[in-house]
Amino acid sequence: MISDDDFKDLLRRILADPETEAFVRNVVLNRPLVFESADGANTLDIAPNAEVNNATFNLSSGSVRVEDWAFFGHEVKVLTGTHDATRFNRERQTAVPQKGRDITIKQGAWICSGATIIGPCTIGEHAVVAAGSVVTRDVPAYAVVGGVPARIIKMLDGETRHE
Repeated sequence: MISDDDFKDLLRRILADPETEAFVRNVVLNRPLVFESADGANTLDIAPNAEVNNATFNLSSGSVRVEDWAFFGHEVKVLTGTHDATRFNRERQTAVPQKGRDITIKQGAWICSGATIIGPCTIGEHAVVAAGSVVTRDVPAYAVVGGVPARIIKMLDGETRHE
């Protein structure tokens, strides 16, 4: 039997290994989790230069598009799926619309860690969704939103550019 101290030391050595760190970063921190629609009709389109980290994408009731230079913090949820609260038991579990709840995250939008985006909605260009917020409607371009449900906190100056 290995002692607690020996186990902790072994774990520290394993996690300090560069290959282990790369594995954890790629598999745990940078891989999205995708729930596809039952019929496979809904799609996930992520621009090659967008960064979604370990976001969860639910495509049950619509498609999701993430445009150029959009980026996410960790544990972001992008949910097209919904259930009918007026139904009960098994019917509540299976009464899911197949389409119509699409989500688009426009160019340069920043979705902070822990935010939840519930479709249908569009997050405008260069908008910012604060950490832990729940978006239930469209967010205008250059808006900073936060809260549950998310509301506009301020508007960014779309004319100011820092390259």
